[in-house]
Amino acid sequence: MLTSVLYQAFETVLTEEKPLSVGLAVSGGVDSAALLLSAARKMTPLVSFVTLTVNHGFRAEAAREARYVKNLSESLGIPAEILTVAAEKPQTGVQNFGRAQRYALLAGAAKRLRLSAVALAHHADDLLETVMQRAERAFPGRAPAAIPPQYGSAGFPAVFYYDGVTFLRPFLALTRKDITDFLQDYTLTPLQDPSNRNEQYGRVRCRNFLNHPENKSFKADLQALAHRSQCYRRRIDAAKVTFFTQNARLSKFGALFLEKKALCALPPEEIIEILRHAVRIVTGSVYSPALSEDRITLLTKGFTVGGAEIFPSKYDIIIAREKRNLSLFCQSGGVFDNRFHITLSAPGSVTSADAGIVRQLYPDTPEKIRRALPVFAPEGEEKARALDFSKEAVFAPPSLGRFASLADKKIADCLFSSG
Repeated sequence: MLTSVLYQAFETVLTEEKPLSVGLAVSGGVDSAALLLSAARKMTPLVSFVTLTVNHGFRAEAAREARYVKNLSESLGIPAEILTVAAEKPQTGVQNFGRAQRYALLAGAAKRLRLSAVALAHHADDLLETVMQRAERAFPGRAPAAIPPQYGSAGFPAVFYYDGVTFLRPFLALTRKDITDFLQDYTLTPLQDPSNRNEQYGRVRCRNFLNHPENKSFKADLQALAHRSQCYRRRIDAAKVTFFTQNARLSKFGALFLEKKALCALPPEEIIEILRHAVRIVTGSVYSPALSEDRITLLTKGFTVGGAEIFPSKYDIIIAREKRNLSLFCQSGGVFDNRFHITLSAPGSVTSADAGIVRQLYPDTPEKIRRALPVFAPEGEEKARALDFSKEAVFAPPSLGRFASLADKKIADCLFSSG
């Protein structure tokens, strides 16, 4: 069953690229061992695999375990690479640090090896643990049935993008028992990470709580919350894609124009998600800011959030970069403020905007947009000049944030192809 589920993920998500080259993120534990074995069980000319195993260096056994995974993979006919964390282990936040390092290394290897995607072994029980952690942080002590759906599984999609790399979670519909049952066919002893039994980590405490027989009712309620959250996320994603493809325009100055009438007609939760997404794009951030629903009442007046200014015009709500904490300096070939790719035809540098200088070349552009734009300071000259935003400064921020969804990719493709 695991093998068919794995290949279904490839067929439904990556139909445009064949043959496929897929990375398998394997630590050697139960779940990722099953991922590796299911891939090896049915190799075809249309799909090739490479195992990627990360040596965090957190424990003395880490290097030996990485070599074990590499040898196991190669014995199954799948080449393998060991990816080693170079950064020093922090005193606190070890699991978050390890997670960030793991994704960065996996994404880097995927780009270097030109992989179609990287497959992860997360399953339905992992999803529930994530739902429980998120719900407890937002509503400590509240029963799952009383928790709003946006605090459920929204951040745990089956397909997502990290630094432009496609990641798949083909086992999300399977339980931990499904995976252990699959492994019964093999004489294999998966690696055991002691941290998976250490209750100082919140995920481990959630796992142990959910596995306790007395908590079956709570687990069922949590599964219902996860389902409600998935339905909520599908609705929000569909609304975002529809709005950005039909009612949004991205200018060459990096400002987003959202049709006011269409935006204000939407439910509050959809407006909030659209605004958060718009702010991430215009600021060049990889994360969307927090934004409460009470800010909606300020749309007709304007406000700042997450490094962006949100202000109304006659027909639009405009999202532009706020003139605060801007990059101060950039050379030709560089990126200004994580937003504009700079290509200069003469010696000099790019610095923060002078709205008056930009007005000379672009008088019809609102001042709130102009004042966060870069200007060109020619070498040996005191006076700066405006840049040509069709050639010298091209708006090209990170089009996708960290852990971006399929909906996010559709929006990016629409905005940055139509520019």
